[in-house]
Amino acid sequence: MKKRRVLMIILCALALMALYVFMRRGENALKNTVPWPVAITWDEPYVGYVDLKCFADGYSQYPVKIFLRDDEAAFCLPAFASGKRIIADFDGKYFEVSIDGNRIGPGDEILSGASKLDITYISDAYGRIDRSYDLKVMYSGNLPAVFVETKSGSLEYMDEDKANLDSGYITCIAPDGADLNNVRIDSMRAKGQSSFTLAKKNYKVKLQKETALLGMETGNTWVLLANAMDTSRLRNATAYELASILGLEGVVDYRFTDMYFNGEYHGNYMVVQSVDHYFEKHNATDRDSFLLEKETWEERLKSDAVYIRRDGGVYWEFIFPALPGDEYVKKALFVMDRFESVTEAACEGNDLTEFSSVADERSFAAKYILDVLTNEPDSNSHSTFCTYDSLTGKFSMTPVWDYDRAWGNRPEINRYPFFESFSHSWPEQMTLNPSYLDLCRRVMEDSSDDIEALYENGIDEMASYIEASWKMDRCVNGGGISTVTDFEDQEKNTVFLKASFEDIYKDFYDYLNVPDAYAHVYFENREGRAYRIKKGECIPFEVMEYLKKMYSCDGFVSDGGAFDDNSVVEGDMVVSPMSKGK
Repeated sequence: MKKRRVLMIILCALALMALYVFMRRGENALKNTVPWPVAITWDEPYVGYVDLKCFADGYSQYPVKIFLRDDEAAFCLPAFASGKRIIADFDGKYFEVSIDGNRIGPGDEILSGASKLDITYISDAYGRIDRSYDLKVMYSGNLPAVFVETKSGSLEYMDEDKANLDSGYITCIAPDGADLNNVRIDSMRAKGQSSFTLAKKNYKVKLQKETALLGMETGNTWVLLANAMDTSRLRNATAYELASILGLEGVVDYRFTDMYFNGEYHGNYMVVQSVDHYFEKHNATDRDSFLLEKETWEERLKSDAVYIRRDGGVYWEFIFPALPGDEYVKKALFVMDRFESVTEAACEGNDLTEFSSVADERSFAAKYILDVLTNEPDSNSHSTFCTYDSLTGKFSMTPVWDYDRAWGNRPEINRYPFFESFSHSWPEQMTLNPSYLDLCRRVMEDSSDDIEALYENGIDEMASYIEASWKMDRCVNGGGISTVTDFEDQEKNTVFLKASFEDIYKDFYDYLNVPDAYAHVYFENREGRAYRIKKGECIPFEVMEYLKKMYSCDGFVSDGGAFDDNSVVEGDMVVSPMSKGK
């Protein structure tokens, strides 16, 4: 009897403990699923996502949250949802929902032509909050959808600092609904320099295992590229296509996608192979091979990176291996020193035989053409890579990366055709050698038909391909939901991209064929701006005014005295800014 009483006490205690745990789990679950920020007030319009979700019939594991801005709302749905029933998914304890005057509940269908959304948010703290929104149900066109679920459930931690890591899962779904990938993310972080300051960020992910994401080559390191600085979203892809046409090795593969983070649509992204992944897979044929990234500004140097630098030269950061030992760095500096010495000799007009023994000269010519045609401000200043293959003993200007500000997309720097925004550097300085310039001419001639096809038709084809995705991107990343059918911003930017590409290409093609007819005017500053102009002509007034503003000066001076937009250029020259008031 005594044993039975003890047993009953133990069972009751266990039952109470189980009930307590269950109730605590329920409380925590309730706290974690509150779908609306408690800071919302009657007179404060909410901008962002709310846990009013929907999913395509048969795809309940991929819900998409609704986006609200002021009095507008939008469901931005992936391509695979088109043609399927769209089912509502929300917690009826917190929401009462009506669409076009009809009350709906969890599991009810949302019609694609719906136009009015009424939500009542029920809160213990704030009572009942009623809101009305103009509703758009939007579908992507023909892009795969990428769903990233982070362990933390948001991007906030990563977006605070590039050193902050998260983990999770990435799932890729084809436009027809076929599952392409589902793999664990071991680590994920935000990346970029100036792009890190933007709301729509880039992310670098390392997968648990090598995976052929979206049908690309297998790898475990990938970049989710936002293209946030480029409203056309086309410049990086166009540059990669151009690099392939020019025959550059190490051009990263990419896919346009619709990106969803934790059920929230974040816009049109590109999933791209990372440069270190590509190098490791294709160029690290020997332990003494390495990949470097150029850095010309000391203030951008990283405290946790390893660099090599010749006296007075630029910094080169080790990308692969990321943290080499002292002996490895000494070997790298030795071969880099010889390479730069030979390159300097070639710039002075020496025969290219010795240069060819330490460098893949065709990659230098192709990279120079790519730099000129894109006119990306970071070229040969940042985001420029150099590969050393210890088996061949040669350097090459590969791979290529970061062209979202190319073709006039940084108007304060590169809006003027034939105004070089990249630093004077090896590929540029080598053109002083007639043999190297002839090599550039041959590479350009071999590629001319495909280059012309790219700016005449290829850009339009890409724009058409991502059009629906871009409209959704604009919806959540600016432009307003009600005006999302206005395609003017992307059209303008795409037209400008094409026109800038064509203008620079034709001018540069002419220069390569009659180089003696042109002169370089080099404006002294740390980025080495230069303007290439036909001899006997003047630099346009608007270019000179822009440069005065950039240098905060009244004018410029050269060896021949004052230099302005009335000065006729007869040959290569260097000009310097005059101080204000002088």
